[in-house]
Amino acid sequence: MFHLSLTDLKLFKTLQRRAETDPRALAFTGVLVPVTGDAAEYLGYVTKTFPTYTRHNIQHSWTILEKIACFVSEEALKELSSLELFSLILAAVFHDTGMVASTTENISADAVRDHHPKRSAEVLRQYLNERLKIMSEYTNRLASNIGFIIEAHGLDWKDMRARKEFSTPDMLGNQVMRPGLLALYLRIGDLLDLDSDRTCDVVTAMIPEVFQDRVSRQHHERHKLVSNHFVSPKAIRVHVQCENEEQHIIWEKWLGYLRRDIELANTYVLIDDLAVFRLPPPDCKIEAATGAQYSLGD
Repeated sequence: MFHLSLTDLKLFKTLQRRAETDPRALAFTGVLVPVTGDAAEYLGYVTKTFPTYTRHNIQHSWTILEKIACFVSEEALKELSSLELFSLILAAVFHDTGMVASTTENISADAVRDHHPKRSAEVLRQYLNERLKIMSEYTNRLASNIGFIIEAHGLDWKDMRARKEFSTPDMLGNQVMRPGLLALYLRIGDLLDLDSDRTCDVVTAMIPEVFQDRVSRQHHERHKLVSNHFVSPKAIRVHVQCENEEQHIIWEKWLGYLRRDIELANTYVLIDDLAVFRLPPPDCKIEAATGAQYSLGD
């Protein structure tokens, strides 16, 4: 399995290039190195509450950011401010931190999962307030804006659009911050982490008794069903081949989220001044695998 790091990311490399002429970009790159290290350690504890889940570690965050970099055009990338690149990286890194549950919390695993976007936003706010004193002049507004980006990945579309942060750009240190745009990018990037390495064959094969839960097992198997996955500024393609009706239903729901978010974003949000940020059209297809014992009409 190939492992990404912060310095592999196109978005981070873009910040590094800007740092040669932009002091704020230089500050952002310096901050991200220790912060993402802290987040990586924190995310390692997700497995204590969700030992049978697919990958929700720092590699998941890096993959989300790489998927975003794949569908963002070069023109759109230039239009993203250094503050937005910094915020998007932070949002991706912290978006699942709410899945870590303290042993002192009186909360069920189901409740942790259901409320993890809001919990993650709170982890980010607490972290910024306690650890990034150097950016204290912007801490509260950064926490509010990035917190919304994180929380939005779990919101219904209507509820997300109703939040004032979605349609209210901000400006910190003369750099624009469009939380609604970044929230859309994070949602799409999260939906696109579909590669087979989201699950580990060695773990599921060596300790199969851990994965007896049918739902957990189906979600691990889901990532092995992708037959074609391509992301660029011109196309987002996800083709899968399912072996049974249950897999088909899982994929129909997941790809439905992807289609809907892209279509709604392009129709109602990424227009006029934001047209440069339009998302490529989705090409999603679910087929019955060879020898499958179900039909699409079932």
